[in-house]
Amino acid sequence: ELLLQNIFLLIGIVILNYVTGYIWGVNIFRSSSQFKTELQEGLFAKLIRMRKPFFEKFRSGDMLTRFSSDVESIEELLGYGVMTIVYAGGMIIFIIPTMLFISWQITLLSLMPLLTMIVVMYFIGQYLEKKIERNRDAVGVLNNGVLETVEGVRVIRAYSQKEMLGQDFRSKTQSLREDNDAIILVQATYGPAFVISLTLSTVIVLGLGASFVQTGQITLGQVLALQLYIVSLLEPFSMVSDIILCLLYTS
Repeated sequence: ELLLQNIFLLIGIVILNYVTGYIWGVNIFRSSSQFKTELQEGLFAKLIRMRKPFFEKFRSGDMLTRFSSDVESIEELLGYGVMTIVYAGGMIIFIIPTMLFISWQITLLSLMPLLTMIVVMYFIGQYLEKKIERNRDAVGVLNNGVLETVEGVRVIRAYSQKEMLGQDFRSKTQSLREDNDAIILVQATYGPAFVISLTLSTVIVLGLGASFVQTGQITLGQVLALQLYIVSLLEPFSMVSDIILCLLYTS
């Protein structure tokens, strides 16, 4: 009878967790979408009140980029970013104190590779930020070129400038593709880097754990528990890298 009660209790907790997670996720993404709409409306209202010197200083392509991709990056940060911060932060706050309670020596040493990787990711992020800013400028230049071409299409036809403008467009898109490839290559290092750090943490836990078991400081079950907790940290730390990317795109 007690077993059945525990089973029904577990099922109820799972259902409650799913329902609350669903409602929470829907509200977060709905709020971020609403914020995006209000931000774009506010930007447009501000834009139509600007005078001629503003439009002479800023290109149309730059403003189009700000209205589209930049606003979408902010929306992603407020939606997926907030959800990830709460989820990853909650897991880290729960797991690390539990590990410290089991063995603070093994925990501190096993966390060193992960903490070191976060520092490395910060410096990689600084390099990536420059790449992203360069890519944003390239998108603005490309958008501005397309708008100017569309506005002056009759002049282009009259003076037979199609080939020259076509070559210029291909050159800009090729440069933009190369910038995107460079950003993707840097982003691709995040996942393997955390896997490597997790592997080093695992080796530390097993090596020190075996030594501590022999001296009777902890049990084999506690070593296995520490190992499971270390593996569980992979997901929240990888989410932290996603948050870093979101922040870079919205900076």
